[in-house]
Amino acid sequence: MISVLNGIGQISVGQDVNRSQIMGGVDIGDDLIYRTADDDEWGDVIIEKVTIKGDMVDSSLIAGIWDNGNYYGNGDDAATSNHIGTARIYDVRVKGEIYSTLMPGETYAIGADDGIDRVRDTNGTFGGVAGVALLEY
Repeated sequence: MISVLNGIGQISVGQDVNRSQIMGGVDIGDDLIYRTADDDEWGDVIIEKVTIKGDMVDSSLIAGIWDNGNYYGNGDDAATSNHIGTARIYDVRVKGEIYSTLMPGETYAIGADDGIDRVRDTNGTFGGVAGVALLEY
């Protein structure tokens, strides 16, 4: 899990990303445990560029959105901080595929409160697949 309160410039991963969460606008706090009293949120976050040289499997990439449960992309997600600031993802490039293994009850998402400019994988422009939603509020 990567959790950054204010901004993520660029992320480059040289292999697959599997069962991971990259969250901008959500800080898990000093205890390093997600969904505890010291978590903080901020809706002003930019994720400039994410490059993954393998597949993105059972993983979420989020800017300015809380999951309100155990997973993103299952319909209960909400914007952090009531739409304060700009929470945007500019460019996501996955050299392999973006997909879910469709484990029962698990869902994932690529999402940003204020929109996403471009998400691409080996199949071209990504618009979502079973188990991985594309969220723009």
